[in-house]
Amino acid sequence: MSEKITRRKMLRNGAHAALTGAVGACAAPALRAGDVSSSSVPAKGVDYYQKLGVTPFINAAGSYTVLSGSTMPDEVQAAIAVACLQPVNILELFC
Repeated sequence: MSEKITRRKMLRNGAHAALTGAVGACAAPALRAGDVSSSSVPAKGVDYYQKLGVTPFINAAGSYTVLSGSTMPDEVQAAIAVACLQPVNILELFC
């Protein structure tokens, strides 16, 4: 007889799968800070909104997901750009 699947069990199993994936990803060798190629010129991104014909607007309603969430300050964008250049053990962030 098969066991009934509940939302709680599914979420628990999903969390275990995500943790297993994170541990597997962390098993890859990490780059040393000196190995990261640094470029003084930032890479030019592709404006996919323009490519798709999506019209930007001025959001006066607040931070709603359906309205693209919120914009990130330049400091946050810069931190993300630096962080994505080298892998780290995500589990270290939770300690």
